[in-house]
Amino acid sequence: TPVPMAAAGDALRALTEAAVSRPAAADVLAEVPGMVEALLRLLGCPEVSDAALTLAQEVLSGGREVVPLDRVACLPQLAEALPPRGLALLCRALAVLLSRTADRSAEGAAGAPPAAAAPECAPPHLCTSCANNALLADLPSLLPRLLLLIARREPLQGLMPAPSPVTVRDLQELMERTGAWPGPGGAGGAAADGAALVLAPMAEALAFAAGVEG
Repeated sequence: TPVPMAAAGDALRALTEAAVSRPAAADVLAEVPGMVEALLRLLGCPEVSDAALTLAQEVLSGGREVVPLDRVACLPQLAEALPPRGLALLCRALAVLLSRTADRSAEGAAGAPPAAAAPECAPPHLCTSCANNALLADLPSLLPRLLLLIARREPLQGLMPAPSPVTVRDLQELMERTGAWPGPGGAGGAAADGAALVLAPMAEALAFAAGVEG
């Protein structure tokens, strides 16, 4: 029987809370057969994709060992078939994994000195991190699709919460009062310059996300 998406979302959020509050839970989840593959598949389901991404990032970043991507049999299919938003979310999840450049499986127990540096990896004897890099490099459709994402003229919808125009206008009014926004209430001065350094980029990002023209 198919699981309702609402129930799946609740389960993902509950597991995320467990992984965040108990680091050992990330290890357990990473070892559950099919868990990582299921999470990456769910990135293509808009109803639960954000919750799946959050849990995937916790699992891929929080475990003691680097998760080998050869466990994810569907990865070539996902790289080829996910819609643009799903592909962008997949890249976010993979970026967390690839940031773990050291193969933690070679480290000692918690509190023990780190193991001696291993010789430079060379095929066919690759550490998990290098094997993951090689696997991704061999996916024929991944790099071309990533280049198309980068070349998009318009941002993908739904990758960040879109603030309302009211939120943007409130922020602009705040900046006018502090002199950080060019307007009738802008006071200028050194304090305004400092406020502008912080607030102006925020307002521009919010306006862009909400589609508000200056």
